[in-house]
Amino acid sequence: MREDEINKAIAEKCGWTSIGPSGRLDGQLTGYPAKNPIIGHPQEIPDFVNDLNAMRLAESTLTPESSGQYRIELEDAHGHLHYGPCDLLYWFEQVHSSAQKRAEAFLKTYGKWKE
Repeated sequence: MREDEINKAIAEKCGWTSIGPSGRLDGQLTGYPAKNPIIGHPQEIPDFVNDLNAMRLAESTLTPESSGQYRIELEDAHGHLHYGPCDLLYWFEQVHSSAQKRAEAFLKTYGKWKE
């Protein structure tokens, strides 16, 4: 998936609406956030692919049910087998995962990732 497709898919999953191009040449997307939208003024959607803070906001939308699948997808992104919940390797990789790997795992959790 291209970065703009990833950002749009995550934004939609996080509740953003009316997502579309901003008209800028860099391909930035705009829309209305799920929380505190500014009426009449679309906002730039976060750059989930390159911003760990943006991915942290996306991760905060995971439910208890989806967080287990997210953990599995994050392990798969690093090419490892599924270990127990207290495994130090998993913990280290999760803490040090890039925004790109987190974004991929997030979309795979919900079946939204496209090869």
